[in-house]
Amino acid sequence: MEYNKVLLKLNPTLDPVGALLCIDFTTLLSRNYTYLQHFIRSFTKYPILNNDSEVYRNDTMTILYLPNMIYSCSLAKYLDQQ
Repeated sequence: MEYNKVLLKLNPTLDPVGALLCIDFTTLLSRNYTYLQHFIRSFTKYPILNNDSEVYRNDTMTILYLPNMIYSCSLAKYLDQQ
């Protein structure tokens, strides 16, 4: 999980190595449920850029469009309550 955090801090908007796609999995494996919920809430401010565009547009994809993050967040909320 710490490795994914470092990779994501290098370039969070472009994410050239795809750390954003597996940080939810590693966070759930390490049972750090509160970090995942906080991460998803705070990372929604940063849009993910399209490959062909370097400017922020209104139609850029955010983390909320990734279904794995939504499912992982709901699972983390459920497991955190137990």
